[in-house]
Amino acid sequence: MMNKPKINRPSRPIDFLLADISQRDTLIAHLQQEIRCTVEPCQHATRIYYDSFDWRLYQADLCLYKDQSRQFRRYVLQSRSAGKNIAMQENTEATAVFAQDLATGLLRDKIAPLLEMRALLPLINIQQETLPIRVMNKAEKTVARIVLEHNAIRQSATSRQKIDDYRARVIPLRGFWKAASKLRHTLEQYPHTIASNEGLYDLAIRSLCLTPGEYSSKIDIPLNAQDRADHAMQLILNNLYHTMLANEQGIAANIDSEFLHDFRVAVRRTRSALTQIKQVLPQTEVDKFKAVFSWLGSVTNLPRDLDVHLLNFDTYASSLPDDMRGDLEPLRDYLHKQRTLEYKNLKKTLRSARYRRFKQDWEQFLDTGLCIDNPAESAEIPIVLIAKQYTWRAYRRALKQGNALNPDSPAMQYHELRKTCKKLRYLMEFFASLFPKKEIKPLIRTLKSLQGNLGDFQDLEVHAQSMRVFAEQMLQQEHASSRTLMAMGALAENLEHHKMAIHQEFSDVYQAFQGKKNRDLFESLFKPQEKLPESVL
Repeated sequence: MMNKPKINRPSRPIDFLLADISQRDTLIAHLQQEIRCTVEPCQHATRIYYDSFDWRLYQADLCLYKDQSRQFRRYVLQSRSAGKNIAMQENTEATAVFAQDLATGLLRDKIAPLLEMRALLPLINIQQETLPIRVMNKAEKTVARIVLEHNAIRQSATSRQKIDDYRARVIPLRGFWKAASKLRHTLEQYPHTIASNEGLYDLAIRSLCLTPGEYSSKIDIPLNAQDRADHAMQLILNNLYHTMLANEQGIAANIDSEFLHDFRVAVRRTRSALTQIKQVLPQTEVDKFKAVFSWLGSVTNLPRDLDVHLLNFDTYASSLPDDMRGDLEPLRDYLHKQRTLEYKNLKKTLRSARYRRFKQDWEQFLDTGLCIDNPAESAEIPIVLIAKQYTWRAYRRALKQGNALNPDSPAMQYHELRKTCKKLRYLMEFFASLFPKKEIKPLIRTLKSLQGNLGDFQDLEVHAQSMRVFAEQMLQQEHASSRTLMAMGALAENLEHHKMAIHQEFSDVYQAFQGKKNRDLFESLFKPQEKLPESVL
């Protein structure tokens, strides 16, 4: 008995590119001569592709789009590389801003853990004209479909730049793989089509010159060990300034809380670099800019605190008994109103003459502020020596503060250790490219764990105190009922209990950080062989 020839089952729709609209009409005539088929009415729809500002879905090999026309509205989540649908939500009327705005279901479950607090941004707008063709067998049964598409690709509906894409898409139907295979062969033989493995999403990204993953709040600065210290500092500060600029618009538009978070981290890192690394840049300029970055830190404190309260709200509320959780909702409303007010003030700050003047001065300093003719005392020292000196010193300070702590130490002493750990981590991240990745990464990971414990302890302390402050403010504004005040009081107590539980974990986390293996690694990486003069430290 002879074996049947093996039919390759196409794993995804097969695309063929066409040069222009005239080729589409010619192809239809060709297909009607070669195969039994029916051309169905033309359809029009708008497709919008979404992702977060930092491309979290793309980096997870996903693409999310919304198709809408007079007949339908649906969100579709696809595997980007395989082109397969993963989940779909039909009849979606509202536009989702956050994953939580989507209806419960598989699609939301897939993307919510990836996006977390980040908003979905419309990245690409495509006006689609589609012409479906039904391919039939002798019994008039549909065995495959071809969709002829004209995609007008823009970044937004109002963008002037437009890229036209014409393609024929062969859609196999289950049980009729042979028909799809024959159809593919027909199109491969047709002289005016080119088979393409590039999906529409990737084509649009490439055509519009978008760069997935271009933005990252993480520091990755390639430094050479023998670089002059002032040049290396220039690279570090420029990198941080670009992070600030990248997030300005998102803060002003109040898109999501991560824009302000990343902006503030860049500000804090810059302050830390200017404060910790001495005698590398002109001190007069450093002192002037340290004051400005201190101002930027202070004006962003309150809006960020309100963001954190709201991000934690559901978790905190879940710690209350079921019949008390609803009583906390007036607090959520109050926090939202305060946040709206603070973001308006922040937007004014970012548009203020003082902020514009700072940007102008800072850019000029980063471009031309290095005093080559009269450099600071440590400006010409190789950066690797500077990196070792300051990192080793910060590490030893962290050990000294950590070893002095005991369970009865005041919260302020734990907070001081937290601040030292933060400075140590910034230094390690600035200079990470100077040291073997496989050695410095585990150290940063252990340090982050210690920071996490200290940060949770401090946040819970502050948040418990904030509940009492908010209660007083809401009472004065007649914004809270007695039940709401009772719920806030219960929440403050829960936060205190949680804080003590975190506190009890500190000893184990700290012992992991200061263990012999880590101590040896810190010493081998950062302990300087040659000491810099005390005058420059």
